[in-house]
Order: sequence, then structure tokens, then C-alpha cells
Amino acid sequence: MSTLSPCEPKYLELKNSLIQIRDLEDAASVLNWDQTTYMPTGGTSARGRQIATLKELAHEKFTDPSIGQFLEDLRPYEQNLPYDSTEASLIRV
Repeated sequence: MSTLSPCEPKYLELKNSLIQIRDLEDAASVLNWDQTTYMPTGGTSARGRQIATLKELAHEKFTDPSIGQFLEDLRPYEQNLPYDSTEASLIRV
């Protein structure tokens, strides 16, 4: 990541934020799978609320202005990276 070194802290913050968002989405998917496959009928209301909460948190994190600012700040560095690099792909999110 030598090309990213001046902006590495911002890149790492963006990466960590996107990991948290993915974790929330994955947790909602597990709850949805459980609801579909094993959960008794009486639990659907609570489970729906839990899934909605996780999805809402993921959406709030993804649409937070800080994500847009990270992407804007990192765009010049992304242009100097190999197109198919992990770092460039993450910045192109």
C-alpha cells in the first residue's frame, strides 16, 4: 500500500466502516435465514423488528457523510493505484 501511505489512516477508517456495515448486513441475513428455516411462527414480529434495526443501522452507516468524505478524499489516490488492486476497488465502492 505504499501509494496510499499519505492517506492510509483515511483508507483504514473507510475500510473499517465498510466492514462494520457488512457485519450488520451479514447478521441481518443470518436472522432472516433462521426466520425462514427454523423459527417458530410466534417469533416473526420480534425477528422482523430485529432485522429492520440491523438494516437501518447499516443504511445509516453507509449514508453517513463521513463515507462520502472518505471517498472524495481518497479519489486522487485511487487513480494512481492498479485498477484491480484491493485498495482501488474499495475506494470505488
